[in-house]
Amino acid sequence: MRTLRNSPGAPRAQQGIALFVALIVMVALSLAGVALIRSIDTTTSVTGNIAFRQAALLQANWAVEEAIGHVYAADTTLSPGDMIDTKQDQTAQFYLASFDPAKDSTISAQPALPAGVPDVLWKKGGAWPIAFSDSTTGNMVKYIIQRMCSTAIASPADANQAQCELMTPKQSLGTTVGDEALTIGKYPLYRVTVRVDGPNNSLAFVQAMIRG
Repeated sequence: MRTLRNSPGAPRAQQGIALFVALIVMVALSLAGVALIRSIDTTTSVTGNIAFRQAALLQANWAVEEAIGHVYAADTTLSPGDMIDTKQDQTAQFYLASFDPAKDSTISAQPALPAGVPDVLWKKGGAWPIAFSDSTTGNMVKYIIQRMCSTAIASPADANQAQCELMTPKQSLGTTVGDEALTIGKYPLYRVTVRVDGPNNSLAFVQAMIRG
């Protein structure tokens, strides 16, 4: 009697293919997992930087308000030591009595900075004094007030168009019949530039123009 036997040759030839396919699938899943983790880390980092920037902008607004208080000293309760003598530079009060456009940043020369930032605020360090440091948020605030005149002038009334950027002060729109019309001269503008350095190398600039 003849005994029939199954030939084992064909199954043996396929035993290594399943393992190879499984390894490829595992590698693909691993790469997908790494990509997902990196995507989550990037999203978290971007969200954190946005939060840091928003906190920095709040303190930049505070700096602008303080600068306005320095310029309009008569309308504030600042102590006499905080008043600005607008006729001369006062570094301790973050004030320069004149403005040199050649010392402002430009996109071509300082691509990492917005245009119009004065040179004393280009770097985190430097000799320009720190206005405020917040240990809670980790923010450091510096600001500078510049009178928009090419040279220092004795008083706002001495300013002219050739020396200064001028604007007429705000006037009431109301009139009274028979009253003599008042003519108000133009006064120099003041530019406030604020730099805020925060955690994770976050950086924010704010600039405002104040009417003299």
